[in-house]
Amino acid sequence: VAVEDGKPVPVPELICESREERVAFLTGRLRREIRAERTKQFDGLVAKINSFTDEEIGDLMSHPESLVTRLAIQ
Repeated sequence: VAVEDGKPVPVPELICESREERVAFLTGRLRREIRAERTKQFDGLVAKINSFTDEEIGDLMSHPESLVTRLAIQ
């Protein structure tokens, strides 16, 4: 985002001319999308943990298995 006098201003559209530029653009877009999805998943799992009773939290802490796996099946 470009800013002029403290306000956002339009910028010209990005023009990817070479294959390498297009691949780099798509790679960055994919990275952002994956990061957003992982953040959404993380926030959901944290909310799930917060909804657990103290007993359920203790149970999670006493098992060495993957938390992602255990939370997905509960």
